[in-house]
Amino acid sequence: MLADQAEEPADSRVLEHFSISDLDEETIKQYRQRFSARSPDHAWLSLEIPSFLEKLGAWRKERSTGREGITVAGLLMFGKAEAIRDPEAIPSYHVDYREKLSADPAVRWSDRLTIDGMWAGNIFLFYTRVMGKLAHDFKIPFQFGPDLFRRDDTAVHESIRESLVNALIHADYRGQGGIVIERYSDRIMMSNPGILLISREQLLYGGVSECRNKTLQTMFQLI
Repeated sequence: MLADQAEEPADSRVLEHFSISDLDEETIKQYRQRFSARSPDHAWLSLEIPSFLEKLGAWRKERSTGREGITVAGLLMFGKAEAIRDPEAIPSYHVDYREKLSADPAVRWSDRLTIDGMWAGNIFLFYTRVMGKLAHDFKIPFQFGPDLFRRDDTAVHESIRESLVNALIHADYRGQGGIVIERYSDRIMMSNPGILLISREQLLYGGVSECRNKTLQTMFQLI
């Protein structure tokens, strides 16, 4: 709780003894592709990878100490699972997607995505893969947008996407249990570790938001 009250966002902390080699090159490439698709003329696209990461907040230099390096947000978004889970980084980090669509009680999961060594295991890849699984079976009505191109997005897709991003940017990655997304035939449940940073009254009233991981929030807003 004391860490949540610090002026510096939890994910902007510079990690000592970590380098760009702890990041997954393919993840950075896919993120840049999404960034380019959303803002094809953005000036940051002409930057080399280190400078691009610095603009995102994935790499930071502390003015007070002169120390620089990968930030917590940079490692979470683009890192390799073994680096993210390093004792000097975020050892309790865990993400888990569980699909329970089978009517057979003997089938525990009809599909699952967790950190198993088959993929990099970072937040960005978890987001893209889980969104693909969640949105796969939702029907998309034939409709045109204001630019007269077909729209492949609906209010349902938008709601799910926002809920998933919220689960990722508001999580306390030092907490226990990790981020768990569960899909059933009639509902989707999302949970993450960490207490609310606003009061319950403010939450119910609406209009007030306090993000725990502001750098991660910016990274998602940019795509």
